[in-house]
Amino acid sequence: MIYLTSDTHAGHVNVINFCKRPFATVAEMNQAMIDRWNSVVGPDDDVYHLGDFAFGPAVVREFAGALNGRIHLCLGNHDYKNIVKPKLQHLFCEVAHAYVIEYQGVKCYLSHYPYLCWMGRYRFDPQFHGHVHLRKGYDGLDLAPMRDMAHPMQYDVGVDLNNFTPISLPDAISRVRLQHSTGKNCYQLWCQDNE
Repeated sequence: MIYLTSDTHAGHVNVINFCKRPFATVAEMNQAMIDRWNSVVGPDDDVYHLGDFAFGPAVVREFAGALNGRIHLCLGNHDYKNIVKPKLQHLFCEVAHAYVIEYQGVKCYLSHYPYLCWMGRYRFDPQFHGHVHLRKGYDGLDLAPMRDMAHPMQYDVGVDLNNFTPISLPDAISRVRLQHSTGKNCYQLWCQDNE
């Protein structure tokens, strides 16, 4: 199976407050994400982590070592300092700036950041991303562009929106199909209380 996730920020104390995560400590957050990851991902599964994996070389090593599956890392804005500079790319089966994968005839664009345009935007070729930490009650810096500019063919696979658990690629594609059919974007469909 293929899974998607992003923005785990393991070891990042401030992300608990910045993103209003429901954890008292960074140790509690890290362990919850390990447990939830391993509850769905098996040793032979592939996980595309779309950036901002962990903070600090020791935490990167510990977190990567505790997770099931083969991790394909798409570099996020915090990964240069925490993974590339300390030369920890070997902990992942591959590291790239973006991926294009095909699943059952659906071409999927994967990156840390949401794109404004991508090939296939006008076909059913979704773009999966992280970075923006969407969730119900979202009030972060990316609120306005995600509310007003995100395309229905985009979905935030970050842990904040997905119960701190990787989402299977078929489930992510199903969510985009629902967004596409309603004409609502990720923020509008999953973060707002629908009346």
